Amino acid sequence: MGPVDHLVSTASARARGVLGELDRGAVLNSINTKVLGPLMLAKHFAPQIAADGSFTLFSGVAAFKPAVGYLGVAITDGAADFLARCLALELAPIRVNAISPGVIDAGAWDAMGEEGK
Repeated sequence: MGPVDHLVSTASARARGVLGELDRGAVLNSINTKVLGPLMLAKHFAPQIAADGSFTLFSGVAAFKPAVGYLGVAITDGAADFLARCLALELAPIRVNAISPGVIDAGAWDAMGEEGK
């Protein structure tokens, strides 16, 4: 495989629930998907990303605006955001960014109700 200009990781798995209901497997799946997965992508693709290329990860609004029932999502999003900051230092001059989209009304947040969204 030749040089890579841009790499984007959008994979996500959400571990929802209040602390007493959080499932360990769901939290691990969330961390594996949104943090360790992009970390391994960076590890294996960095040598092939062009110096003026980029690597983009997705964090999420929960990292900066926590809500009850979204503890697992918040810690995963926060870790993804921090991963991007660390990779930006280590992979420079390759640009590394984290996108943190807000709530997109596509049904995933319906449990929060209209006021919560």
